[in-house]
Amino acid sequence: MSNSISISNPNKLLSLEVTPYGAGDKLGGILDLSIFTVATDIKISGLDITGLGDVFPSNLINFNASSNKLKDIPTTFAVPDSILNFDLSRNNLTKADIGEILEAFNTRTNNNVQAISPQPIIDLSLIHISEPTRPLYI
Repeated sequence: MSNSISISNPNKLLSLEVTPYGAGDKLGGILDLSIFTVATDIKISGLDITGLGDVFPSNLINFNASSNKLKDIPTTFAVPDSILNFDLSRNNLTKADIGEILEAFNTRTNNNVQAISPQPIIDLSLIHISEPTRPLYI
């Protein structure tokens, strides 16, 4: 069975959060974020998203797509200058995928990601281990 979600006027959404509910199938596939042209916050974690497309909203500040099935990041991948929090942790990213993502940040500043001010938080960790008193990210 094929399902789709239709959003009227996606160019008017400032914030988008998609949260799974209950057990079973989750929203998945490739999510084209380019339709959310003015969005500043997008949270699509804990789903079955496999791809994001090539274009992010130009005003995006916070992006969380952790705990999905993302992989095969295209060489055309780019991030907007506005992004400050970027979380793709706990996905199916390969070393090459991580390289493409980091290159997208480097490209913004002529290969000097530390020149971005304020410096963005980029989380590409593959696993999360926590103790009752403190989290440890690897």
